[in-house]
Amino acid sequence: MNIENLSENRMIKQLKFIILSSDQPTTATLLQLIKKVFPKDLTFSADNGLEGWEFLQKYGTPAVVIADLTMPELSGMQLLKNIRSDKKTKDTFFIIMTNNNEKDQRLKALQQGADGLLSRPLSIDEIICSLRTASNLNGMKTKLVKVQSEVAGLKKQISEDVKLMRGIVETMIKSRFPDMSKKMERIIKASIWIARQLGDVSDQAMVDIGNAAALCYAGRLYLNDNNLDKPIMKKGLVANEKMGQVPLNAFELISKVRNYQEPAKIVKHIYENFDGTGIPEKVQGWQIPVGSRILRVILDFEESYEQFKGNQLKAMDTISSEMNRLYDFVIVAYYDQYLGTFGDFKAKESNESSLKPHELTSGQTLTRNIIGKSGLILLARGQKVEDEQLEKIHAASKAEGIIGNVFVQKA
Repeated sequence: MNIENLSENRMIKQLKFIILSSDQPTTATLLQLIKKVFPKDLTFSADNGLEGWEFLQKYGTPAVVIADLTMPELSGMQLLKNIRSDKKTKDTFFIIMTNNNEKDQRLKALQQGADGLLSRPLSIDEIICSLRTASNLNGMKTKLVKVQSEVAGLKKQISEDVKLMRGIVETMIKSRFPDMSKKMERIIKASIWIARQLGDVSDQAMVDIGNAAALCYAGRLYLNDNNLDKPIMKKGLVANEKMGQVPLNAFELISKVRNYQEPAKIVKHIYENFDGTGIPEKVQGWQIPVGSRILRVILDFEESYEQFKGNQLKAMDTISSEMNRLYDFVIVAYYDQYLGTFGDFKAKESNESSLKPHELTSGQTLTRNIIGKSGLILLARGQKVEDEQLEKIHAASKAEGIIGNVFVQKA
């Protein structure tokens, strides 16, 4: 087939059989067979490897190369090496022709990535079998590329749909809660930071927690204006029947967003109490999703902070007093660490310093509770550290461990 008369676009897309041999009878035999078995495919021939390489560089795959082991300008082995190291041509089906006595070279060719071998004297049946294998494999690769392209398109469309749906829900939340933007930024930032400190939270779980944090007020959209800003729970008990439906309403809304089943589950279980007395399913302890445990502490602190008119310390005391009944003590400890580290809320002890437990010295005053990994408050905020307490902290640090750093007043 005269390739000069074909458009470059067709050349790129159509399967090409490239015969590279300095033996003219071999080339003629192969071309004749290919045109008979694959009449719709293109053929190209040359008596040296360099022309074949230049042809591949121009038109790329899909292609089947049948090359002599020994050729002028570029040998079959050199051509094979070039093809496999080039991103544009690496998927080319490569058949190398050798003599039966060139066993070492045949093995080397296979080791370097040859897909097939033809031995001289050539066998018609062997040639046809190799060519059909090459054609079928190229066909499958073409279909695979098409499928991968379609899958990539679907993923992109799904991603866009998810962003659209989430955007709609976020817009609805912001329309009902006009001053929500800064609060949501705090909630998302804190939830991700706490999840990261826990250490055993996967990357996907971190994403799910962040998404749940962004939509944690979705269940309140079903409430009337009178109940919109009121607490869902009071001292671990549901405020009223309508508030009891908030977690289920949130789950129903968020689960409709494609691929948001985990964030929906997290939001659904925010109001489970750590002792198993919460809503909606009375899940207990560490069976409560970690994202739910994190958001419960953060959201209740936000409510307490408003209730105490911006007094961070009183709000944190309220949360700390309910550790192990309503809240996971580990989450409470890390959230307190977060507040001391980032200062999202102005506190009286804003002049505090963060120390490693072994850096604590006698005479310093604590600005935040020191909580052991067993859940006990070893020393409470406001205490001045004496030698006896210092020994206790150092001993606990070595034995059970202390959660996070120690916060003290600056000198």
